[in-house]
Parts: sequence; structure tokens; C-alpha cells
Amino acid sequence: SISNSNSKEAGKDKGSDREAQQKEKEKENKQEEGKEENVEEGDGKGQETRDGKARRMTGQEEQQGQEAGSKPLALILEDDLILETDFSIRLYRLLAEVPCDWEVISLKSSNPFGTCISQHIMRVEPDVNEPAERCRYGVNLGSFGMLYKVDRLEKVSNQLFDKVWSNQPHCLEVDVALASISDKVSYYAVPSIQHPGFFNEGDFGSMRWTLNQQQSSETH
Repeated sequence: SISNSNSKEAGKDKGSDREAQQKEKEKENKQEEGKEENVEEGDGKGQETRDGKARRMTGQEEQQGQEAGSKPLALILEDDLILETDFSIRLYRLLAEVPCDWEVISLKSSNPFGTCISQHIMRVEPDVNEPAERCRYGVNLGSFGMLYKVDRLEKVSNQLFDKVWSNQPHCLEVDVALASISDKVSYYAVPSIQHPGFFNEGDFGSMRWTLNQQQSSETH
């Protein structure tokens, strides 16, 4: 009977060992499956990150631009411009780049004169090399695309009005007059030499020129 008892106990021990080994093996299998799932999920997330990277970066830049220009803005464009496909993104980036004190921004300025403050924009200054009686004519020409802070428009408009009608040669040209009072107005500009810019000029002709020519032919 002692022998039989010992045999039974040995059989139980072997059975317990086999059961423990089987459970350990099942546990290892589950861990391996979990690792594979994590790897697959990680790859998926990585792929999603790559696909959405540009979109998220754009969203962050838009938020920065909105924070930089949280007040209402007025954008005035000439009617013969062809905007770059990413015009709005460029504009948001510019707003995040320009100092907070800005009142007017020219999106394309020919013969730029002033101080560069960043990679893409400059602070316009009056050209002291040109006489004041000629309205400092010759620099910061063009009003292709102009951006204004709405809450500063009245101040800028009043100062510009006084300068335009000051009986000084060339001050009737608004872009020249605005550049000449840039010591009184916080005026910034994107130099026209930058490429790509915000837009290109289309070859659509000028309605004003056409009307002038018609009126001229009627009077002669």
C-alpha cells in the first residue's frame, strides 16, 4: 500500500508539472501575441503621423498666425494678381513673424528701403537720401497686396490723407506717400525680390488704362 501511495503522489506531481509548464507556455504565447499587436499598432501610428504631419504643422502655424493677428484684418488685392496656391498658409506664417506693433503690411514692395527684421519681412523707413519736398520718391513702390489692422485704419487713413493732399510732387501716388510717412505709421513690407512670393501679376491688361485711352480718344 505504501508503494501504491508513493506512485500516486509521483503521478500527481508529474501532472502538476505538466499543467504548470502548459500554463507557462500559454502565458508566453499571449505575451508574444501582445508584442506583435503593439508593433503593428506602433507602425500604424507611425504611418498616420507621417501622413498627417504636414496637416498638423499647418494647423499649428495657422493657430500662431491667428494669435499674432487676433484682431480683424483687411486685405486689399489688385484684381490682376494670381495668388500662390499656399497663399493663406504663407500669410499665417507672416503674421506669426511680423512684430505685434504692425499697422500696415505690403505683401510685395519694389525698390525696398528700410531695415530687415527677419528672413521674410522688413520695417519700411523713409528714404532720407531723397528730398522731403519730393515725397521721398523712389522706394517701396507698389500696392499690389496690402494688409491692414482694422482698428488702426482710421489713424493710418487720416495721416495718409494729409500727406497725399500736401501739395508735394509724387505724394499723390499712395504707395509713395505711405512710404514717406513710415516714421509715423508702423509699416512693414515683403521685398519683391523674394521668390516665391505671395502672388504673381497676371497679364490681363489694365481697365483703368483702357478707360483713360477711350476718354482721351473721345476728347481729341
